[in-house]
Amino acid sequence: MNEAITAPVKNDPTAQAPALDSSHIAPQVVVWVKRSRFNPIRQLNPDYLARIIDTFYQGFLREFSLMMEAIKRRDDVICVALPKREKAIARHGFNILVNEGLDESEKDRAEQHREALEYFYQNCTATHILEQDQRGGFRLLVKQMMEAVGFRYAVHEIVWKPMIDPISGQPRLTAHFNYVPLWFFECTTGKLRFIKNYFGTIMGEDMAPDEWLVTVGEGIMEPLAIAYMFKIMSLKDWVSYSERFGTPGVIGKTAAPKDSPAWQQMEEAVAQFGQDFAAVLSQDGMIELIEAKAGSATLPFHPLVERMDRAIATICRGADLSTISSGKGSEGRGASMQQDESIILEQDDAEHMSETLTAVSRTVIRQLFGDELPLAYVQITVPERKNNTDIINKLTFLVNNAVAVGQEFARSELGVPPPGENEEVLKPIAQTLPEKDTVVPESERTSLANSGDPSADGRSILFMAHAREKYGQAIYETLSPILSRLGNLYQMTDPGKLAMAKAKLKADLPALYRRVMANSAASKALEEIIGTALASGSAEAAKAHKTT
Repeated sequence: MNEAITAPVKNDPTAQAPALDSSHIAPQVVVWVKRSRFNPIRQLNPDYLARIIDTFYQGFLREFSLMMEAIKRRDDVICVALPKREKAIARHGFNILVNEGLDESEKDRAEQHREALEYFYQNCTATHILEQDQRGGFRLLVKQMMEAVGFRYAVHEIVWKPMIDPISGQPRLTAHFNYVPLWFFECTTGKLRFIKNYFGTIMGEDMAPDEWLVTVGEGIMEPLAIAYMFKIMSLKDWVSYSERFGTPGVIGKTAAPKDSPAWQQMEEAVAQFGQDFAAVLSQDGMIELIEAKAGSATLPFHPLVERMDRAIATICRGADLSTISSGKGSEGRGASMQQDESIILEQDDAEHMSETLTAVSRTVIRQLFGDELPLAYVQITVPERKNNTDIINKLTFLVNNAVAVGQEFARSELGVPPPGENEEVLKPIAQTLPEKDTVVPESERTSLANSGDPSADGRSILFMAHAREKYGQAIYETLSPILSRLGNLYQMTDPGKLAMAKAKLKADLPALYRRVMANSAASKALEEIIGTALASGSAEAAKAHKTT
């Protein structure tokens, strides 16, 4: 193990700190690093940002890593979108799987490897070396590893915890993972190296593979930092514009000579107007407001800020956030793609984190069993997400084209359980039609049979009879406001009252017609009849197509 680094002043009583579960960083260092850490975001401008990005890729990581951390905390979109990416796979947990294609002689050994890895990952702990109250297990470990997506690297110090199982007496192994910020490292040789003397040098020392877990990611904080810089510049200009032109200036005009009593009265009136928006003027005096001629619609600040917010969300999540897409004029274009793109990113991140943990698994198996190649591995699994709309469209297409689809398969695809015992089930409209064996009145059968309609079987005859009855009743309900008024007229015997009622009905007819047309029971009945007929006809056509 490397010797722990120490603070430059050991005897300072204020530098006392609780002991750390670390072999490389002394407790006093945490105190001094937190006190001496500067915030480079205050001097952010295009030249400075370009310089520290260049320095970062030269291997000197400290300055830009501090900048990235500050931006991630402060930007209102990055602090939401990037943690969503980081937390997406951590919540899924893990599985320990045995390698495929093993011989019978290897399966017992593989099961021992699987049990050892399961114990290791179930009992591992994680924390942040500068934030010791942040403690967790495998979920926090994966979330911290995912910070490599933004910062390019995420580094954990591994403190191994060997023990003996009190029940089986078998040796067990787990570990404590300390997340160490990136500014403790440099990469001038092409490989991360730990800066042992944090306060004395910028060059580091080689890191033992079994003592450190290094996760390498995309490093998307570089474009995010650029977008943030242009966004914050636009916001500052917007605030300056609002301070300067948000409140209009006041100008007083008068024909009086300068410093005359009338001039002084105008000065007092302008001052009073600026405070209380009230003034008394003589006839030759005038007060005007000075306002910026450009309206808010022509100002460039808002489009620039919105453009950077969309770029930030797209970089983090593959598509812009649904809250941004639902904004004015956006029509949700980005949100429609967000789910699909996020699934792709989650699956890729899960595979990448699983592969990174392979190095840890190898060390566990080597220390417990002496085997160099583990026969089991850890896998972070992202559950498959199904689009129910696509599934429904596919099932509908198959059924409408007479392709047999099992009910159990359809239920499993849609996640719909079978109905419980004695549970009432939903029925489609087509099932409300009468059965073919229903007895049809002879008069109805004769009337429709003589119509020359070749489809006038018992089912269609009864359907037409029911349709006429339903539509007739609906027409009566629709016209009932008018019909009831007409019925009252026929019952009147007084000629004077009858004339007045007729005149009143004539005057009310336009309003009654509008009410009838707005809520027509007849139109609703007709829609139901047509829909039922279409559903029934589609079912019959499918059956006929299958028969032929």
